[in-house]
Amino acid sequence: KKLYPDAIAYTLYYSLKYNLKLQGLDNKFHQIVEIDDCVSGVLLFEYATRHKLRKIRTTIRNRADKLKNFEIREQDRFWLLIYQLWKAETLKGRGQSFLAHLKQNRFSFVTLPCF
Repeated sequence: KKLYPDAIAYTLYYSLKYNLKLQGLDNKFHQIVEIDDCVSGVLLFEYATRHKLRKIRTTIRNRADKLKNFEIREQDRFWLLIYQLWKAETLKGRGQSFLAHLKQNRFSFVTLPCF
């Protein structure tokens, strides 16, 4: 089976926008994390936060923590994920000063409706 990151991202976005609970996500979320799509990862983290899915949040947070060992150029592919999950101090310490500055000023790339 082939996973399509754009379709996954749209599904997660609309489920967040309209406060929908997705069926069967508990069994498939590892596949979403493994495709290493930054936007899908961020939206999955937001979805897991909203629906209190601790296992999914932990998996994505662990993935983001592993990125700390990557070179800066490799981290750039995951910039939105690390921006959302890392603290400003961590961003700055890992050579992501620009993102750290934005984070300190509470700039948001992702704004979702609250329910």
